[in-house]
Amino acid sequence: MKIIIIFLSSLKKYGFKLLSLILIFEILNIYKFNIYEYIFVPSKKKKDEGYVPTPHYFLSLLKKFFYKKDATFIEFGCGRGRVVKFVNNYNNFKKIVGIENNIKLKNDLEKIKNNKINFYFEDCINKKFIKKLSKKYQNKKTILYFYYPFSSLMIKNIIDIFLNQHKNDFRVILIGVNVNIKTQLNFLMNKSQVNPIFYVYDFKYKKNII
Repeated sequence: MKIIIIFLSSLKKYGFKLLSLILIFEILNIYKFNIYEYIFVPSKKKKDEGYVPTPHYFLSLLKKFFYKKDATFIEFGCGRGRVVKFVNNYNNFKKIVGIENNIKLKNDLEKIKNNKINFYFEDCINKKFIKKLSKKYQNKKTILYFYYPFSSLMIKNIIDIFLNQHKNDFRVILIGVNVNIKTQLNFLMNKSQVNPIFYVYDFKYKKNII
């Protein structure tokens, strides 16, 4: 299966220990195994990589970084919705947003859409769309989630837009890519590294600081 081949070909990127954990967690979660999650879907653009689901190992780490309540979770490149469904199991979020540019995945995503989950079929490179998205949730505590593959430049552009428009704390979770970010005057930033490819950026809005 092409997805498994992609995982195995990532030994240099993940390292033996991390790749072993990824494969073990996939096996341990076989009871909720959905074969369609592993069916390879080519990307919309030939130069981009096709859909690969976030491994269950990284999902097991995600909940440590959820806000306690009333937050918004935005996933850039949500694929078939594995992360969205995982996040929906927790009551911390009032809104969960998935963004996907591959229209071939629309039918899969429409099946899990509800009054809390919404999807946009847009390209994350579209700055006009990202600005509208940022403005819509500017007053909410927000988590922005990116799982490889995304270019550092694209992620930086998205974060810069949120830094310029957001008016509350927000957190950025990056897996598989690292970005050099310079914060703006309205925010304090803290960066932490969970493992060799898992980074968390916390942006604290200064109006919230006494």
